[in-house]
Amino acid sequence: MVLFEAAGLLKDSLIREWNQVSEQDLKSLRTYLLNYVVQRTTLSAYVRERILQVVAIMVKRGSVEDLGADRGQILNDVEQLVISGDSNQQMIACSVLAAIMQEYSSSVKSSDVGLRWEIHFRVKRQFEGTDLKRIFHFIVQALRAFGTDDRQMNRETCLLLSRLLAIAESVLSWFFVPTTMLPKRLIGVFEADQNPSLRPGSSVNLFVCDEIGTMKCINVLKM
Repeated sequence: MVLFEAAGLLKDSLIREWNQVSEQDLKSLRTYLLNYVVQRTTLSAYVRERILQVVAIMVKRGSVEDLGADRGQILNDVEQLVISGDSNQQMIACSVLAAIMQEYSSSVKSSDVGLRWEIHFRVKRQFEGTDLKRIFHFIVQALRAFGTDDRQMNRETCLLLSRLLAIAESVLSWFFVPTTMLPKRLIGVFEADQNPSLRPGSSVNLFVCDEIGTMKCINVLKM
């Protein structure tokens, strides 16, 4: 509980004092928090998710200035966790991805990180055109591995598969912001849709998979 509350206070402080903290200190803190979660696999799930929410907020806030460069480096590390074969590390990787996607998923509800509405809109669109596609592709790769792996489906494996499928579902039901900025209230109406259809923009070639990979992914989803 202490760690959970401490992470919440850290989040509030970062949002409030972001412009007063040096870029190097922010990067060091983000690296420390991420390593803390990765190295402590026995952390309670609610504490892990809270800390990763802070990391995700830092990633999104930082992408205003670096256009997602730091986010790309984090995804490099996460990708290595996904393909590591260690189920604990893979679950942590899924938590990192889910936290980052959550911060970018809603332009309306994520308005408490110290950014104007117009900037939220812009960074979400930038994320959709770059790293959302990347996340989907290596999640598909991980699902494909399940389709070709003969390992027994124990409890840990089932939990991991469930997390991977949840992330894939989040991408497939993603609300893509239009190329022209719309009023915040109108965006809120679209984002409130509980059963959104896939509406990628013309510049987002998100789901181009080779035929074999697509069939394997579909077979996994039918399990």
